[in-house]
Amino acid sequence: MSDVSNACEEVIRKFHGKVEITWTDPYIDASIAVSANDENYGHSLSDSIEQVANLKEIIPKNWAHLDDNFKANGTFYPAPGTNLTAVNNEIGWWGGIRCNSNGEWIESGSPTTTTIGPAANPILTIIFASRSIHAINVVGNNYLGEYPVSFIVRIYTLSGDAVPVLTETVTNGVGAGWSRSKVIVTDATAVKWIKSLDPVIGSAQKMELEIVKWSTGFRVVKIAEFYTSIVETYTDNDILSLKLTEESDIAEGTIPIGNISCNELDLKLQNIDDQFFIGNTDSPIYTLLKKNRRIRAWIGIEIANGSTEYILLGTFFSGDWDAPELATFARTSARDRMELLRTSDFEISELYEDITLYDLAGLVLDDAVLKIPDLVYNIDITLDDFTLPYAWFEKQSYFQCIKDIVGACMGRAYMDRNDVLQLGTDL
Repeated sequence: MSDVSNACEEVIRKFHGKVEITWTDPYIDASIAVSANDENYGHSLSDSIEQVANLKEIIPKNWAHLDDNFKANGTFYPAPGTNLTAVNNEIGWWGGIRCNSNGEWIESGSPTTTTIGPAANPILTIIFASRSIHAINVVGNNYLGEYPVSFIVRIYTLSGDAVPVLTETVTNGVGAGWSRSKVIVTDATAVKWIKSLDPVIGSAQKMELEIVKWSTGFRVVKIAEFYTSIVETYTDNDILSLKLTEESDIAEGTIPIGNISCNELDLKLQNIDDQFFIGNTDSPIYTLLKKNRRIRAWIGIEIANGSTEYILLGTFFSGDWDAPELATFARTSARDRMELLRTSDFEISELYEDITLYDLAGLVLDDAVLKIPDLVYNIDITLDDFTLPYAWFEKQSYFQCIKDIVGACMGRAYMDRNDVLQLGTDL
């Protein structure tokens, strides 16, 4: 940060902008259903299968599992129980049946044969509302450096169809048009497979991933991500204007005590090529210009060595998009995750006795996570110093509940730039 600070103090400064927009967001589509023919028996590992459709590709920890991998050397972590939406609790799909020494699954009841049959292979299925598929994305376990070597992806236009409209195959690491790359890894192995589709598959409703061969013998399948997202990054010439409004007190650098903050991003992108025009059927984001698209924004500055250092401004969710047919721009106003809390209600009408604000905030936000699955929050322990003899909420938004809680202790609540909801008195 010292290089950035020095660059900001220069008389001549060169700034850059960067915006990442996720055009397909699983939390907008409540119809997503994930299942597999081989799931791990552990509670956390069986429930975490839904994480293959949350757009998170990074496994942050070395989870302990009795698959010829676990060692009591202090480097492994137990599965995180039921709190699978918390930060650093990403697991993904884990199978229950280990592959053989060759990384293959043999037919049940035939331990001496190496014949592979469809019923013997682990198969992951995702069903969703009708949408276009522009690319296929298969991500293994970055922490362990494990990934599928041979696999088959099938795409269906109807969830009940028996015959796929597209079948894509990788065999022993080779598949036409497929590329393999790294995510942020602890191991140096590239574990991500991706392929762009041309032409695009329209009106798809189901995808299957069949694992034929795994990279490491005597292990269960471990897939971090399979749901296909469309993420576009826009920089410099793509951005006509970028304006961030943060509700902060100038003197203290934070929001006034007793307040709750909701930050706003105004974004205007160039549209010379009409990619944002709603009638452009050739655009990769055709039909995707909708509300609640996830937007991450950065401001960058050139430092002394000529490179650009980017600072994250936060995560926001778009409002309505404006992309006139004859105009050369597309624009939207986006708000941080507080806007999602503003539009969802806490509906538990229960009287609580002798409850601390810390516990009350936890009750409200644990309920909010059921509707906003990737919500991450931090409640400062100072809220445990405030005890209410009685507490009760009428049906109202989570935003209003949080506002009532921080108002009761003269605290503050806001989304930080890492998309974590902060509640406390000393923030």
